[in-house]
Amino acid sequence: MKSQDQTVTQKTEIPQYIEDFTRNTLDRAGTISDQPYVPYTGDRLAGFTPDQLQAWGNTRAQQGQGQAIQDYGISTAARLTGYMPPVVNSQTISADQINPASMGSASAAAATARAAQISPAEAAAARAAAASSGYATAAAGERAAAARASGAQAKYEQTRATDLPEFMNPFTQSVIDTTLAQLGRENTQLQNTNDAAAAKAGAFGGSRHGVVEAETNRGYLDTAARTTAGLNAANYSQALAAAQQNTGLRQQTTLTNADRATQASIASAANEQSANNLNAQLSQNLNLYNAGNQQQSLLSNAGFQQQANLANSQNALQVALANAGYRQQTGLFNAGNQQQANIFNAGNRQQSLLENANFQQDAAKANQTANLNAATSNQTAALDAMKANQTAAGNAATLQLNAGELAGTLGMDRQRMNAYDNAALEAIGQQQQTQAQRGLDIGYENFLREQQYPIDMLNLRAGIAGGTPYGQTSTTTQPVTSNWGSTALGLGTLALGVFSDRRMKTDIKRVGTDPDTKLPMYAYRYKGDPKSYPKIVGPMAQDVEKKYPGSVVEVGGKKVIKFQPPNPLAGKFSRAA
Repeated sequence: MKSQDQTVTQKTEIPQYIEDFTRNTLDRAGTISDQPYVPYTGDRLAGFTPDQLQAWGNTRAQQGQGQAIQDYGISTAARLTGYMPPVVNSQTISADQINPASMGSASAAAATARAAQISPAEAAAARAAAASSGYATAAAGERAAAARASGAQAKYEQTRATDLPEFMNPFTQSVIDTTLAQLGRENTQLQNTNDAAAAKAGAFGGSRHGVVEAETNRGYLDTAARTTAGLNAANYSQALAAAQQNTGLRQQTTLTNADRATQASIASAANEQSANNLNAQLSQNLNLYNAGNQQQSLLSNAGFQQQANLANSQNALQVALANAGYRQQTGLFNAGNQQQANIFNAGNRQQSLLENANFQQDAAKANQTANLNAATSNQTAALDAMKANQTAAGNAATLQLNAGELAGTLGMDRQRMNAYDNAALEAIGQQQQTQAQRGLDIGYENFLREQQYPIDMLNLRAGIAGGTPYGQTSTTTQPVTSNWGSTALGLGTLALGVFSDRRMKTDIKRVGTDPDTKLPMYAYRYKGDPKSYPKIVGPMAQDVEKKYPGSVVEVGGKKVIKFQPPNPLAGKFSRAA
């Protein structure tokens, strides 16, 4: 192969419409860059709103407001840790003693039977009575009076609502007040947080803010209601249990006393009934005894009268004998009657002694039973009082433990409250610092803009000048080989036209439209050219191929615009493209 040097000269010219556009742009850039810097004199930093200022004032005013209430809660909890319940003392029941002497002797006073003395002078009356009735009628005995025992009525004891206040815990209301105050403070803090969040989001006073506020208040009221109901229910249950226990003690005492009174009444009624029965029996026996004497007297008088009549009819001697016999029989009869009355009276006295002994024995048994019941009741009451004291001591220990925990909780709440107050003040200071820093930044930004303005104007001119296309002429010398195929290819390529494929170009920018062909015109550089090279103005091969299909060919996979006649583009873009 044989090579030789070949000189190629390429000249690029700018169309007149592009040159006119560029000159006009440069003139306008000079005018704009000569204008002085005009600073913005309006406000660029918005001040704090009245709501923000009021919120800051409220936050500062609330500093330490809860300390007095917390001090009261802590002191109340401290007092409760030393709470001691009142001691329940049992009431001692003493049994009433039955004294037989005070109830009256149960012995019946026996009626003394008096022997009937018959005298001759009473013969006429006896005969009249015998003649009229034929026999003597004994008087009916007295009816024994019925004795009744009155049982004592036991009063039913019941627990009344008026009994509960004396057993209510006096410190429950203090605990409720302290707890509600704490819940109120927490609700206020939560509301402040919600208000701050709503204000930050621009929703303060809106419907969503109202819903959040209502839900927060509802939660606070629900918690306060449950807490108050729980504390009051616990206090009521404790008071009700103590009142019911006290009612049980009163009921037991009432039943014991009623039973004791009933037993005494029954014993008295039995004694009275026995005495009545005995007196009635004695009266009946006495009546029967007197009736017998009277009947015997009448019979004797009748016999005496008969003998007297007989003696009178015979002689006075017989009358005297009859009278003597009558007196003797009457004396013997009276003596027998006296002896029987004495024996009867002695039996009555013996029976009275036995009855009185039985009454004393029954009274002793009743007293022994009453003493045993009273001792049992006292022992039960003492045991119940001991249990009540143990329960009260357990409740007091629980109250002391809860009070200690409450004091610890209030102490931690104090720390959290102080931290919250400090955080609120720190947030106010942070907002103020941010606002002040923003004002400083705006001033510094204005200073930088004023300093940068001349440089921006200079860059404006330089950018427009650097992007302005201008014509150039370049001459290159390259070796040409003597290989025919290669020479033909090189000469054919140069003869065909110019590579104008879009894929070979970069920094592409449309600058207008060719008035003759209506093809879009672009300013560009070929890939690989330095950025310092001026841009070339011309069409893209893809656009030419669409409008003039026969004017573009491919060489080595790249599109080339042909400029040989009869191509309508011949001589038009051979130098520009």
